[in-house]
Amino acid sequence: MSAPHHDLEQQFPRTTETAGDGLSDAHDSGSPQFSMRLPVELVSRVLLFFVSHVDEQKGPRAQRSFFVTSICRTWRQIMLSSSCHWPMLYLDIHRGRGLASAAEYVDTILERSRGRRLRVRLTAPFSIDYERMATLEQLIPRIISYAGELEIQQCDMPAANSDDARAFDNSIIKFLVLPTPLLHSLSIVYEDIASAPFSLLPFAPHLQSLKLVWYGLHNFCPDVVQNLRAIMLSLADPTPATIISLSANAPLLAHMDLRDFITEDENSTLDDLAKVSPFTHLRTLHLTSIASLSHFPTGVFPVLTTLELSMFEDDEEVPVEHYRLPSLPLVRTLRLSCDHPVSQSDLWRNVLFLLLHFPHIERLDLHSPGDTRAFWPRLLAPSVPSLRQLQTLVIAGSAFEGGCGVGEFVKFLETRHHLRRLELRKTSFPSWMESLLLLNVPSVLIE
Repeated sequence: MSAPHHDLEQQFPRTTETAGDGLSDAHDSGSPQFSMRLPVELVSRVLLFFVSHVDEQKGPRAQRSFFVTSICRTWRQIMLSSSCHWPMLYLDIHRGRGLASAAEYVDTILERSRGRRLRVRLTAPFSIDYERMATLEQLIPRIISYAGELEIQQCDMPAANSDDARAFDNSIIKFLVLPTPLLHSLSIVYEDIASAPFSLLPFAPHLQSLKLVWYGLHNFCPDVVQNLRAIMLSLADPTPATIISLSANAPLLAHMDLRDFITEDENSTLDDLAKVSPFTHLRTLHLTSIASLSHFPTGVFPVLTTLELSMFEDDEEVPVEHYRLPSLPLVRTLRLSCDHPVSQSDLWRNVLFLLLHFPHIERLDLHSPGDTRAFWPRLLAPSVPSLRQLQTLVIAGSAFEGGCGVGEFVKFLETRHHLRRLELRKTSFPSWMESLLLLNVPSVLIE
């Protein structure tokens, strides 16, 4: 490797944080000469890696592109010569002062990105005042026409007038009645508007991923799901009619996440789920509870390989043993979130019920299981032929606090000769015992 290339590897390792430190150091020193000794193609690739980073909390922002452009003439020329270095646009409508220069900001991004798909995030209050809306009506139509990935985030508390006839006209959501020819991913965290007069996304032929929190799927044009590969509905009251419609109209759906109880309405009941057509491409399914899973008929998930359950039982009066679960012969990964308010004894009874129903799983994830002392001995009972094919076990969140369950857990591991990988993430398992775990499991991660 040549010296300049070696310098590059040292200056820009493959983590966004360290790359950011390297750029900041170069900017502060005022002498980033090493960039001028490198091939332009290599510098361009590193800068693209840097400006394409998306903070999970802040979402896509364009500040990094502007920052890099200000460092030196060479980097500015590289940035301005390639549209791919301007991949993001962020607009915070909640901050009125930010709209003063919004037009110039949007013009700059659109000019430099030259028609490429953008990652866009719009943060807005539920109701936007007349003055700000007048500005947005000049900007948002242009923005969403270039949006490939679009996030819309409500930044204030849910309003009390969501059924007001003016709510739609005063919301950022109204712009989704326009064509979105480049859109392939949409995320909305926004209060539902009961009186919306138009169906959203009348033209979104490339949409493959849809995430809705609070906002209902009924607000969209029916054919918006025809090319979907992934959908998440959280706190959006999915109804049996919604699921039946997805099974009929979203034939390519591979990932479905329903983070709320399936709710009956005037148009459909839970018994109607017997009418669900098979999801012939669905490989990952997330449901709120065992009860939710029990409503589906056998054969509706023929190729499902990963099942995720939140273990939040909506009817504690019904013993879990009374549920009749659909046959899922290809499920090999079971992920269980155990941090919901349920007694520890009921939790392990429910988990054991699932393991008996899915004896062939190869990966088990337990999130926030709490006190596991009573769980591991149950799995060792001769009458429980579960987890004989388990290869990967992941435990994350609260577990082994105060050493509870450590001894029982180690005894369990001693009986699982097929287990190849163990991950303990943010648990209280004593790290000094890692060598003991390695006696039974070839690969162990404790973090």
